[in-house]
Amino acid sequence: MTPLEMMIKDHSNNINYIPLIFEKKCGYKFVILFFKNTTTCNDIYKIIDNLYNNNKLNCLYINNLFVERLDELFFNKYRQNLKPEYDLPDRVSYKLILDDHHT
Repeated sequence: MTPLEMMIKDHSNNINYIPLIFEKKCGYKFVILFFKNTTTCNDIYKIIDNLYNNNKLNCLYINNLFVERLDELFFNKYRQNLKPEYDLPDRVSYKLILDDHHT
């Protein structure tokens, strides 16, 4: 089990938040936990923009679908497009592709 999988599994009892796995083109991955019922698309972008201070050049994708910078709830807007990264009984988590225009 990778460290990423162990972190997700360690937080598997709290269903109020969902782990989002961010993967860059170079293969680097990291996880951020988001509240399921209150997180907007803009909230996710704000956190990523703070991590990668690059004048908001960051773009997020679910498969090939661009995630827009909106004040809509992320999990409501993209629910149909999200596919679990791991099979049950593992914790449900979703992967987004991060293009920070550096790699």
